Amino acid sequence: MGNSIRIGNTDFNRNFFLSYMRNIFGESFAHSSLSFEKVFEESKRYADMLNDFASEENSEFALMLDDLRTEESLSLLNQRFSEVCQVLAHYGVPTKRIYDEDDQPLPCVDDFARFVQGAIRPYRNKREYEMALSEGRTSGARYETETLMERATTLYDIITNKLRADKEAFALKRGNNEAFAFAIGSGPITIPNIIKINSLVNNGSGIHEGFKSTDNEIGGASFETCPKEMVSIRIQELLFKYYNEWAKEIPPVEDVNDSVQKNNRLKAICEREAKFHIEFERIHPFEEGNGRTGRILLNKNLIDNELAPILITPEMHDFYITCISDRDYKTLGNYIFLLSSVSLTEMMSAYRKAKGIKPDEIAMKETGTISPAKNVLKKKKN
Repeated sequence: MGNSIRIGNTDFNRNFFLSYMRNIFGESFAHSSLSFEKVFEESKRYADMLNDFASEENSEFALMLDDLRTEESLSLLNQRFSEVCQVLAHYGVPTKRIYDEDDQPLPCVDDFARFVQGAIRPYRNKREYEMALSEGRTSGARYETETLMERATTLYDIITNKLRADKEAFALKRGNNEAFAFAIGSGPITIPNIIKINSLVNNGSGIHEGFKSTDNEIGGASFETCPKEMVSIRIQELLFKYYNEWAKEIPPVEDVNDSVQKNNRLKAICEREAKFHIEFERIHPFEEGNGRTGRILLNKNLIDNELAPILITPEMHDFYITCISDRDYKTLGNYIFLLSSVSLTEMMSAYRKAKGIKPDEIAMKETGTISPAKNVLKKKKN
């Protein structure tokens, strides 16, 4: 691949294109997988738990000490803050910044300092609390019933789970981006390339490389996927149809003489991609990552045909699964055409902004894909 990637009638700088795909599409590609979405939801859930942990209600004692502003109260606040940090460090949270094998910074105690106030309590442990209770030194406040050690341990548990979920999400998102970069940089689709893309998508998650060794299913689908013994044959048949039978249904570019014929040709390409994608997902050749692998292949094929890549978001899931279940190539093909048209408009806008150039109205009209997309959107709104 050269220094540019041609989409529509526009040559996009390769570095811009890859950066754009990482920033705009990278995480969205990841989120378009329902199974992958669960990883991000888990990360968000623990983030919400951290915020709740440090809420005003749970930080009542720390806030009271800070509001008093006496030497004694501030001294106790600093002491308790230090003690919580010591507990986190004892459990293994680094006290200083360190880096992983990819030279990425790992979280340390300082990163969680703003949550520590939710762990600060008058008594360090149960023994101190029970002694104060027996001597009548407690005030009966709610925050006295939990000890600093208990709260710090809870904080550590939330942090640990948050870091685990973040690491898994980061690894899968990186694998997704690496798989996409590999796909658009490779030649025509082959079985080894399909397997490689799936391996990158799963990114060291323990799933063995290669076609599935056990039968699987698509959640919400009304059909059975291909038996594991037949996967290799079915994929070979699919590639043959794609590059031979279905390719003949697309008008040659030299026979295209006006914008109507160009649109019809682009729609024929999108319908072929819909056929390939639907049949690939019905085969469901891998144990994990079939949806992401299939959508990466779909976008690789669109880009190879100078069409903008698309997203299948979770909001489209029911419609998407229905098209696959019904083998509705035409409906999905039309939808791919629409989404690609909108995507091209957004991509050109971002490119003009990055380059500081004015819109090329002639090139936009010549693509023959922007106006139809707008018309379809207007019809849907009505």
